[in-house]
Amino acid sequence: MFTQHNTLALTTLISAFALAGCQSTQTTTLSPLLTNAKQHIGWISGECFAIKNAQLEAGDTVHVVNVTNNQRQAVNILSTNATPCQKLASQQTAVSGQQMHTYYQVDRVNAADPVIALLGNPKTLANYHYQSCTLSNGTFFYITAPQGQQLWSDSFYSGEKTLPTCSSDLFR
Repeated sequence: MFTQHNTLALTTLISAFALAGCQSTQTTTLSPLLTNAKQHIGWISGECFAIKNAQLEAGDTVHVVNVTNNQRQAVNILSTNATPCQKLASQQTAVSGQQMHTYYQVDRVNAADPVIALLGNPKTLANYHYQSCTLSNGTFFYITAPQGQQLWSDSFYSGEKTLPTCSSDLFR
């Protein structure tokens, strides 16, 4: 038989379990930017957004980060029809040997070209380091955590010969 003391203890115990469950859920939920970076981070050249994600729609917002001065800008996907990006897509595929990205037409970016672009809340990666270096034929982009681990990387091939500045450590 339950007494008033037992009922109070049982109610307190149930409340504690419910509260613990809520706290656990809140602390283990990670942003898609961290758990699936390749589908949430890409790069923009001109009016073309290249990303390894074929599920985006016109009107989606993309957050641009200029690696030179860390300025940020929001732009919109104008079209999922990549016709304006065909030349860029062909150029990237010719160098890599395969179609690695989906291309979207976006608003023109007010930054040096090319730039890193994010889907989702850019504040999630506020303390991360956005960097780039040159390859012999393009630009290598990467994002590192404050502790130094690489979260994401990708390459933009310009087709122009450039002096490489990337350290071989980046490709391990």
